[in-house]
Amino acid sequence: MLKEPVLTQILLNGKPAESIALQDRGLLYGDGFFTTIRLLDGEPQLWERHQQRLLLTAQRLRFELADSRLLMQQCLQECRQLGADSAECGVRITLTRGTGGRGYQAPATSQPQRILSRMAVPAHYAEWRRQGIALQLSQQTLAIQPMLAGLKTLNRLEQVLLKQELAETDNADELIVCDSNGFVCESTASNLFWRRHNTWYTSKLDKSGIKGVVRAELLAHNSVAQGDYPLHHLQQAEQAFICNSLMGLVPVHTIMGRRLPQTADYPDQLTTRLNEGR
Repeated sequence: MLKEPVLTQILLNGKPAESIALQDRGLLYGDGFFTTIRLLDGEPQLWERHQQRLLLTAQRLRFELADSRLLMQQCLQECRQLGADSAECGVRITLTRGTGGRGYQAPATSQPQRILSRMAVPAHYAEWRRQGIALQLSQQTLAIQPMLAGLKTLNRLEQVLLKQELAETDNADELIVCDSNGFVCESTASNLFWRRHNTWYTSKLDKSGIKGVVRAELLAHNSVAQGDYPLHHLQQAEQAFICNSLMGLVPVHTIMGRRLPQTADYPDQLTTRLNEGR
């Protein structure tokens, strides 16, 4: 039986909407944060990880959540509502601090705004998972900012500029992005893992970058070294992959023109579960 189509792609505080207040602090100052979830047959994948991210970020940014449990229940319910008629889609949950305050100063009490928007999963991700991708080095670097490192805030101008650079870079499906000290961080919109000898590595991301939910799931179930690694460490990789919640795990076959000897052997069977939603 065919499911009834979803009539709206955006919900604001649980109701269909096409706009937000012009004085919303998320619009004025990037005062907010978000997470993007993959849904399969209407069911959010890795929901517990996304929930942890939202609550941790709210705490770090000193958001006032009157009832965090209710908020998470609302987010989950609305995710399912938006994905009800789709075999596969993405839903972005955005929380802003709402309106009020004077300039940068946040209001003494605030009413956070909840925005959920549905999107299609990029079609090329499936091909990437099958064929693998090539990485080149970004000429831009990420700023050092320990206070916000790891968080997915609304301040994403670095990534906007990185995507523009990627569009102008030859022989690159994605870019390797380092911090301003020259240590490997991530790609433009995903986390990066690589293997040398018998050890898997990923960046610690305590000074720059974003800690993704797939990254968290992998670290919880596998032995992975985390640290600050210079570019030449990655260039000696035998295997590598990038990952985020929509693409799953994508093998890397080429790094800066060098073909990797292996591309498909991951830490464990999480590849199947994350890529196919199991």
